[in-house]
Amino acid sequence: LGLMPALKSHINGIKKRTGMNIAVESENCDQRFLPDMEINLFRIIQESLHNIVKHSNAKNAGVTLKKVGGGLQITIDDDGIGFEKSRMENSAGSNTGIGIMGMQERVYNLGGTFTITSGESEGTRILVEIPLNPPSIG
Repeated sequence: LGLMPALKSHINGIKKRTGMNIAVESENCDQRFLPDMEINLFRIIQESLHNIVKHSNAKNAGVTLKKVGGGLQITIDDDGIGFEKSRMENSAGSNTGIGIMGMQERVYNLGGTFTITSGESEGTRILVEIPLNPPSIG
């Protein structure tokens, strides 16, 4: 079906299950991408939303996809409790942060960048930037 229909279906399921308000927007991103890219982008967003539901106590979240220059920019944010990044970094070696490490690895395999901005009581924002002509995944 493609990335956007799959995301909308997944997000509708989360909304029904949790009652959370999740907005999804796309700017010029309704076309199909390479299959490996679509799968990895879906998994990144899926894990981000899973973390929001599980950890953030957010009432609202948003997913935005848009083409910027020669790439794709994805923003996932919430109005939850946030976290201090040092707390996650200090937990290396534990199960905390494994999902985030997996997302980072997927982004880097696509030749992109991954940034988290968060603070306690400030919500969290994940910014993913991927070139539209990524290196092959292998």
